[in-house]
Amino acid sequence: MAVETLTIRSTGDYEDGRRWGDAGAYEVVRGVVTFALDPKDPANQRITDIQFSERGPDGLVRGESDFCVLRPKDPAQANGGLFFSVANRGNVTLPFGLGPAPDLVSLPAGIIPSTESLLLYGGWTVAWCGWQFDLTRGPRQLAMTVPQAYQDGRPIEGDFRIDLRATGDSKSLRLLDGTAIMAGRTRPVYPPAGLEQPDASLSVRESPDGARTLIPRERWRFAHESGGTVEPDDAHIWCGDGFKAGEIYELVYRTAYCPVAGMGMAAVRDFVSYLRHSPSAGARRRAAGPRPRHGRFADGAVLAAVPPRWVQPGRGRPPGVRRAVHPYRGRAHRRVQPPLRAAERGARRRFRRRAAASLARARRRVA
Repeated sequence: MAVETLTIRSTGDYEDGRRWGDAGAYEVVRGVVTFALDPKDPANQRITDIQFSERGPDGLVRGESDFCVLRPKDPAQANGGLFFSVANRGNVTLPFGLGPAPDLVSLPAGIIPSTESLLLYGGWTVAWCGWQFDLTRGPRQLAMTVPQAYQDGRPIEGDFRIDLRATGDSKSLRLLDGTAIMAGRTRPVYPPAGLEQPDASLSVRESPDGARTLIPRERWRFAHESGGTVEPDDAHIWCGDGFKAGEIYELVYRTAYCPVAGMGMAAVRDFVSYLRHSPSAGARRRAAGPRPRHGRFADGAVLAAVPPRWVQPGRGRPPGVRRAVHPYRGRAHRRVQPPLRAAERGARRRFRRRAAASLARARRRVA
């Protein structure tokens, strides 16, 4: 089983019923889709930690994603094609636009900027779904809820590494990197497993490639300063010497939060498959995409398409430091060898050819 339930939360006219050439008016469909994955299925066994995941009484692993579909109101005006666009940090944007790039920050929540996309003039059905677990679900962005991985009845613990930057001189820093802050998070993605953590480490460097200087453990703690009082806090770190603006602080600590992050890839796979075989989606003949705008998504998609012998786990980072740089690959950082890079080049060439052909067809329709 893949897509278990699909619940439509809202349906409305796109841009007040504006007509897009021969394709006519579009409508926006938003909702939630629930996935049920069999961890014993060979198609799912490459998802890291799925064998340790929480399961239902039927033995299936479940996750839930937000979705959005933009389709012609009149099915007869649809061209039968489905274009799946990767929601970069959960943002719903249309590719192949002729207009200026939108300012997503200033847009009201739930608004999809058209950017005069050729896909709309061509009668395409465009779809997005949440695939990132570390976003805050809400009207502004699409996200996904995934289960945790357990061993012996307890969440799997591991070391987590994060780079922090101070925007100004201060005594406290939030446990959020730039990506998490842009995604609207206010709490750490991976909260620390306890506040003592004598083996945790904090170092500072002036540049990404600069030499690290270890800060003594007794000089910092998991806390924040408020009104001159230092209070324990699992969402901040405090340092007696303070944090300087512009410098990079690398923190490594233990966390007991272990989400089955790879279910995001399976969500995209199964959602697209469901739409291709759903008469109401209007995607009868062909599918295109995804457009690999999101680097981690593209890396993960290519990684999932190559033989395991091409992947050498445990290199490039200290063993056991999980989700340090590529959180959607698995528990240990993995360095991809040359055969994978060749496969990635081939995949990109094929995508460019398909995109060019799709654009040419859309331009002919507009003309």
